[in-house]
Amino acid sequence: MKTNTENAPCTPLYETVYTIDDYHDSPRRGIADYLGHPHTFQCLFDEATDDWSNQYVLIALPPAIFKLAMEHGRSGCAGEELLMLG
Repeated sequence: MKTNTENAPCTPLYETVYTIDDYHDSPRRGIADYLGHPHTFQCLFDEATDDWSNQYVLIALPPAIFKLAMEHGRSGCAGEELLMLG
């Protein structure tokens, strides 16, 4: 595993990607770790340029929701469940 020694020793450069539920030239929606914890991610669409931006929205997933999403194999379910809990 590569590490980022500039910031801190043994800091992973890459995180685990669990699902990619939408892909247009690059991943647009799914579940991945951020700072070692699972999050849903969704790329923002830029209406002004009529194209995908390079910005993503991240929502931390509680362990029970993450488990449910993995059982269903997609983050869309996790997002719906998250909204119901919120």
